[in-house]
Amino acid sequence: MTISEIFDNLVTEIEQLKSELKTGGFPYWSNQPEAGFSYILNSLSDYWYQDGRDGRETTTYYAAVAVDDACLVRLEKINQLKLDLKQEFAMIRKGSELQLEAVKHSLTTRNPTLAKKMEQQGLARLHIKQLTRMIPLLPKAPELLSYNWYQSGRSIQKVTKQQVLKRLLKLDHSSAAFQIQYQTLASIAENEPLAIVQQQAPLMRLNIKYADNVRTAQNISMPIFFLKNDNFPRVTAPPVKHPSIRVRKKRSDNRLEDSALLPSLRVFRYQQS
Repeated sequence: MTISEIFDNLVTEIEQLKSELKTGGFPYWSNQPEAGFSYILNSLSDYWYQDGRDGRETTTYYAAVAVDDACLVRLEKINQLKLDLKQEFAMIRKGSELQLEAVKHSLTTRNPTLAKKMEQQGLARLHIKQLTRMIPLLPKAPELLSYNWYQSGRSIQKVTKQQVLKRLLKLDHSSAAFQIQYQTLASIAENEPLAIVQQQAPLMRLNIKYADNVRTAQNISMPIFFLKNDNFPRVTAPPVKHPSIRVRKKRSDNRLEDSALLPSLRVFRYQQS
């Protein structure tokens, strides 16, 4: 199938699923009870950028739905189409970001369902990450679903001076910040190791327990679906606020300096022994 055919099939399958869920009367739980079942339906077709928000962010939906076999089969088909589409987008992105933007615009404007929605709601840009993220599925009903925040601290990527320079040269050369950081980088030795530090955003973790005491866990950002039985699982709702950023205990070796060498790139030096 072409990328257009995959996309059209995905939109059609999602809309059909929403119709089946709306009339199915399936038991559910969500952390937005005032929104009713619409909260879950909206999550399935929420694949648009929101104005004024970081494009790397995605909207999270915490909910659980017990469905029948037919819905699970359709959900599995939707996930396969999402995976196929994700692979197509990745191939296009390797060639050209401009081509990717053109493809995204073409897909949304040529699809009659989305074109009408865009016109009514003033939507503009397709959010690939939200469109292609998998819908979590379970093969059987769990006994307990427990939501909790998980904080992994920060990631530290060791880099060379030349690798940092390549990143720095992508910034605005005319800015004062660039000039200062360029001179700072030029002043250090060619072989000095550096590190790029990235604070990790808190993730929602779903702990799953089955009646036979089997337990699993997974990161979660979408409603989870499973085959219904006579008992809907007990749900522990997520805390209202995520925890403050965990501070990693400093090691006695390979410690980083407290202040960034290049703030714009979050580049740090290692402390000299």
